[in-house]
Amino acid sequence: MIKILSIGMLGLFLGWLTLYVQYAILHAKRARNMFKCAACGNELTPRVVIPRLFPFYKHKICMRCHTVITKEVALLPVVSMIVLFVLNAYFKNLYQALLILILLQNFYLIIYFDIKYAIIPNVVIFSLVGVIMFHALFNLGQVSSLIISHMTGVLIAMTFSVVTFLIGKFVFKADHVLGMGDIKLMVLLGWLYGLVGISILLNSALVLGAIYGVTQMKKSRSIEIPFGPFLVCGAMLCMFTGQALIF
Repeated sequence: MIKILSIGMLGLFLGWLTLYVQYAILHAKRARNMFKCAACGNELTPRVVIPRLFPFYKHKICMRCHTVITKEVALLPVVSMIVLFVLNAYFKNLYQALLILILLQNFYLIIYFDIKYAIIPNVVIFSLVGVIMFHALFNLGQVSSLIISHMTGVLIAMTFSVVTFLIGKFVFKADHVLGMGDIKLMVLLGWLYGLVGISILLNSALVLGAIYGVTQMKKSRSIEIPFGPFLVCGAMLCMFTGQALIF
């Protein structure tokens, strides 16, 4: 019973933390219109829109006039808790379940920000670097035995980035091909998935991106396609088919 409660609280905390990071990044990027009190016009900081007292709810509360702006169900902590239970039951390994949950939460942030604001925040990249370093520190034997595959994956990701940039810039004359966030994400995924995994991942992302691009071109000839969500879809496909080197 204590173990179940501990896993549940851990899942809620990680979901709550992801929710906080999401709002904190929005505030840092000056999406300030989301954080204005309609009653007095006071700017609301991220700490007043995260779950307070009870993690199933998120409140926007004005600290000047104490007006409750909104009170709504915060699904992310609940979903994180459920996913952690499912992953732990499936893998029978809490460490592995936590690792996958943290990666999934970072993937969620990448999809959200790349679709809505066409950015992949550095804090998400740093979080993925932290996961890689933490895992490497406590699994030196596994990492050292797969170092060639890790490095080959990074090399493939970097080569793909350069080739894609050159083709887009000089063949299709595109003004914007890949952002630095996309490139950094691909390099990190190259390390996480290695030679075979990153090859499957990039091909999956290209196919999904091409399908999406064709459907959108029917509406407009001039479109910008965020590549991060397709990289994440490819990453999740590879993750659940056993291609990630860290699992």
